[in-house]
Amino acid sequence: MLLFATFLYEETGEYKDFIVIFDEKVRSFTSDSLKKSESTERDLWIENKTADFPEVLAKIFDHPIPSSTSLAEMALFRSSVILGHEYRPYGYQLPLQYDFYNLMVLMRNGYWHLIHTSYLIDWKDLPANSMQIYSSKIMDCYRQKCVEFKTIAELLSSLKDY
Repeated sequence: MLLFATFLYEETGEYKDFIVIFDEKVRSFTSDSLKKSESTERDLWIENKTADFPEVLAKIFDHPIPSSTSLAEMALFRSSVILGHEYRPYGYQLPLQYDFYNLMVLMRNGYWHLIHTSYLIDWKDLPANSMQIYSSKIMDCYRQKCVEFKTIAELLSSLKDY
């Protein structure tokens, strides 16, 4: 639901209050007792949240469909962008086993365009690795570097190289 709410917000500029609620709920499925492992900087996820059952570590394997862990990580990343929360880079996992997760890592590590505009730009005019947020500025942030533009046409012209 959180991931879907972020896409709705991106399309309409609405439902931010739902993102706040769902963000908190999804974060509750990170493990308190199973702290981050020495070998990974990512959160450890659990499949259940009940007092009468031991915590079960969630799987991250993505083949052939995205895992619940990858979907949760993508949703939290997108909600962090929308809500203005900080996020840290992650390391990549093995290809073919963690493809959806690695797409999220690609975005977390800055290889995507965060487009700031006052209205939604048609998706056919943007690179596939883009996300739009509503702002009074016209700006593209890519690889932790933001460039401000005077017009949408100027912004779109700069994206032709991608």
